[in-house]
This record gives sequence, structure tokens and C-alpha cells, in this order.
Amino acid sequence: MTQGPDLSQRPANLHQRLTQPDDEEVDPLLEQTGCAKPYTALEECLGDNDRDWTKCQKEVQALKDCHARQQQLQAARAATANGGGSRAAMSGGASPAQVLLLYRRILKAAQRFPSIKRNAIIEDIKTQFREHKALSDPEKVRQELRVALRSLQELEQYAGMDGRGSAELEVSLRGSCD
Repeated sequence: MTQGPDLSQRPANLHQRLTQPDDEEVDPLLEQTGCAKPYTALEECLGDNDRDWTKCQKEVQALKDCHARQQQLQAARAATANGGGSRAAMSGGASPAQVLLLYRRILKAAQRFPSIKRNAIIEDIKTQFREHKALSDPEKVRQELRVALRSLQELEQYAGMDGRGSAELEVSLRGSCD
């Protein structure tokens, strides 16, 4: 059973809460995200307007925008990390975990691929990975991984998972003969 927060140190009445000095000016998490200024501006506006947030729409929107930018940055970092794993799989020493990451990303993109033959494409991807599972020649492994990564990029672009959202794309799924 979880316990609630410890309220024993909380001031008993509003006067004590308002006159008690803050230990920290801004929450450290807000400092880390870079949203401390919009947060402080919002707090000042709320203080000036009797905590009526409807009078502080500009400040509320600025804080929302800051959080949205932080989420986009975090998503970009995560995509870079995932993409980095896929690119690392292309280099000579691809670990099984990196190949598995690439396989999962390809399947995820294929599931969003807008085609009536989506199921056949997914089965073909699974078959290709199974067939090439036992490859031992490093050059052939690199070649197959290049084909897989190129196909992944095209699938993600066409499925709108690349973040660009461009509607003008030329997609061609390449086989292992390319």
C-alpha cells in the first residue's frame, strides 16, 4: 500500500504559506528543461490576478509552447538514438540487439504502410530476416543491412514517421539484389 505525501511540514494556514520563504525559487526540473522563465512569468501573472489563469493566457501559452519544444527535442534525441543504433548495425560489427532494433523499426513502419498488400509486405520482411539470420560473411551482412536501412527510411517517410510529413515522396522497396 502506498503512502501519500508527507504533509507534516506543510504550513497550516494560508498566511503561513504566503509568508514562509521558499527553499527554491523554481523547481529544479523546470530549470533543467529550460522552462523556468515562462513558468516564473506565469506565476507572477497569477499572483497579480488573484490566481485567475484566464487572465494569463499569454503566459499559459508560453509555458505550453516551452513544454512542447522540450517534448520535440526529447523525441528528436530518442529518434537519433534509435537511428544511431540502426546506423551502427550497418557498420561491420552489428550486434544482435542492433539488428533486432532495426527489424522492429522496419516492422513498425510496415504496419503503418498504406497498402492493401501490407500483410504480404510484413510477411516478406519477416521471411527476409529469417533467411539472412545465419549469414556469416561480414560483407554480405553489411549489404543486407544497407538494404534494410534504406527500406526502413523509405517506409518511415511514406508512413509519415520521419517527422517531415512530406506528401511528395518516391517510394520503392528494394530487394536484396540492389
